[in-house]
Amino acid sequence: MVSGSGLSAEEDAAEAAAAVEDRFVIRSYNGKVALFAEGFAAVPAVEIDIDVSLLRAYDRELLENGIIADTFEDVLRLLEDLGS
Repeated sequence: MVSGSGLSAEEDAAEAAAAVEDRFVIRSYNGKVALFAEGFAAVPAVEIDIDVSLLRAYDRELLENGIIADTFEDVLRLLEDLGS
Protein backbone atom coordinates (compact mmCIF):
# COMPACT_ATOMS: atom_id res chain seq x y z
CA MET A 1 0.00 0.00 0.00
CA VAL A 2 1.30 3.45 -0.90
CA SER A 3 0.47 6.52 1.16
CA GLY A 4 -0.33 9.95 -0.19
CA SER A 5 3.33 10.93 0.10
CA GLY A 6 4.39 8.33 -2.46
CA LEU A 7 6.16 6.24 0.18
CA SER A 8 5.19 2.77 1.35
CA ALA A 9 3.64 2.36 4.79
CA GLU A 10 6.97 1.01 6.06
CA GLU A 11 8.85 4.03 4.71
CA ASP A 12 6.27 6.36 6.27
CA ALA A 13 6.67 4.57 9.62
CA ALA A 14 10.47 4.75 9.41
CA GLU A 15 10.32 8.45 8.58
CA ALA A 16 7.96 9.09 11.50
CA ALA A 17 10.24 7.15 13.86
CA ALA A 18 13.26 9.13 12.68
CA ALA A 19 11.40 12.39 13.28
CA VAL A 20 10.53 11.31 16.82
CA GLU A 21 14.16 10.41 17.56
CA ASP A 22 15.24 13.90 16.56
CA ARG A 23 13.08 15.51 19.23
CA PHE A 24 14.29 16.57 22.65
CA VAL A 25 12.81 16.31 26.13
CA ILE A 26 13.51 18.86 28.85
CA ARG A 27 12.83 17.61 32.37
CA SER A 28 14.16 17.65 35.89
CA TYR A 29 17.13 15.47 36.79
CA ASN A 30 18.86 15.48 40.19
CA GLY A 31 17.20 18.79 41.05
CA LYS A 32 18.38 20.55 37.89
CA VAL A 33 16.93 21.10 34.43
CA ALA A 34 18.28 18.57 31.93
CA LEU A 35 18.06 17.98 28.20
CA PHE A 36 17.43 14.47 26.92
CA ALA A 37 17.42 13.12 23.39
CA GLU A 38 13.94 11.60 23.21
CA GLY A 39 15.16 8.13 22.29
CA PHE A 40 17.65 8.11 25.20
CA ALA A 41 15.48 9.14 28.13
CA ALA A 42 17.49 7.47 30.93
CA VAL A 43 20.59 9.67 30.82
CA PRO A 44 20.57 13.38 30.00
CA ALA A 45 22.60 14.67 27.08
CA VAL A 46 23.17 17.92 29.00
CA GLU A 47 22.52 19.08 32.55
CA ILE A 48 21.64 22.77 32.71
CA ASP A 49 22.54 24.85 35.77
CA ILE A 50 18.95 25.84 36.54
CA ASP A 51 17.75 24.73 39.99
CA VAL A 52 14.26 23.23 39.62
CA SER A 53 13.29 24.16 43.19
CA LEU A 54 13.60 27.86 42.30
CA LEU A 55 11.12 27.63 39.41
CA ARG A 56 7.40 28.38 39.54
CA ALA A 57 5.14 25.46 40.51
CA TYR A 58 3.71 25.40 36.98
CA ASP A 59 7.17 25.05 35.41
CA ARG A 60 8.16 22.34 37.93
CA GLU A 61 5.05 20.37 36.99
CA LEU A 62 5.84 20.69 33.27
CA LEU A 63 9.37 19.45 33.91
CA GLU A 64 8.14 16.46 35.90
CA ASN A 65 6.08 15.39 32.89
CA GLY A 66 8.78 16.38 30.38
CA ILE A 67 8.59 19.21 27.86
CA ILE A 68 8.90 18.04 24.25
CA ALA A 69 10.89 20.25 21.87
CA ASP A 70 10.85 19.45 18.17
CA THR A 71 13.94 21.47 17.25
CA PHE A 72 17.08 22.69 18.96
CA GLU A 73 15.82 26.26 18.48
CA ASP A 74 12.75 25.28 20.54
CA VAL A 75 15.10 23.91 23.21
CA LEU A 76 16.97 27.21 23.39
CA ARG A 77 13.74 29.20 23.61
CA LEU A 78 12.35 26.97 26.38
CA LEU A 79 15.59 27.11 28.37
CA GLU A 80 15.64 30.88 28.06
CA ASP A 81 12.08 31.01 29.38
CA LEU A 82 12.93 28.72 32.30
CA GLY A 83 16.07 30.69 33.14
CA SER A 84 14.39 34.08 33.29
